[in-house]
Amino acid sequence: MDPIAQMELLKDTFSKTELKIYKKIAKDPSFVARSGIVGLAEWCGVSQPTITRFCKKVGFKKYSDFKYTMYRYVMMKNNPIQAENQVSSMFQYYKDLITLSEQVLTKELMIDLSNYILSSKHLFVSGVMESFVPGKFLETKLRKLGLYISSIHSSELNDVFNYAQADDLLILFSMRGNTSVLGQFLSQRESFKGKVLLVTMNRNSKYKDLVDKMVVLPQITLSTSLNQTKTDVLFYVFVENLVSYIAYLLNDSE
Repeated sequence: MDPIAQMELLKDTFSKTELKIYKKIAKDPSFVARSGIVGLAEWCGVSQPTITRFCKKVGFKKYSDFKYTMYRYVMMKNNPIQAENQVSSMFQYYKDLITLSEQVLTKELMIDLSNYILSSKHLFVSGVMESFVPGKFLETKLRKLGLYISSIHSSELNDVFNYAQADDLLILFSMRGNTSVLGQFLSQRESFKGKVLLVTMNRNSKYKDLVDKMVVLPQITLSTSLNQTKTDVLFYVFVENLVSYIAYLLNDSE
């Protein structure tokens, strides 16, 4: 049974909040397939635990199982012609993103950013849900260059208040730049002794005035289809580019 039909059968047992979640998902199933639990919770206007309970109620052990089932459901609904067109559009989409990133991530910007990072004594890096992964990637790359960097899971982000110093830097990855987790941390910005660098794809982030520096990566929305929303690949392009410039500056200073 497809997940929408499965939820339809249970609809009469839903609470008012669960019914709201169901209606949002039924209207746009692809949103679940391309979003993390944070994004889905914010889209539905509920908490993350509420989403988790909803997933269990409709027969899934955890959100990742529900998301995978929704992903398969969305993909199977596409006929072969649509699927072929999606693949073609996806390659063009990534090509356009890379072209835009070359225009945005100029040599001057990357050298300035690299010097900004190298001027810090200790680096911390974090990200919300999927955005945490490129942060870990940056940590791995910079440690190989001998830099002192620590990744912090978003659930433990407030711990950084206890040990960050004035010459430290916290690098935050957030695609939307408006998540509640980010807001909770930045609402206490005055208590954080170090500097904050936000890497996002939203130049209108409501927290932009609470960070010391912000890098805005390009984002293109060609349609609401599943594959064309995966812009997080640019986080990895950005990290590779950044690490190359930092390595260049380190070698040049020897």
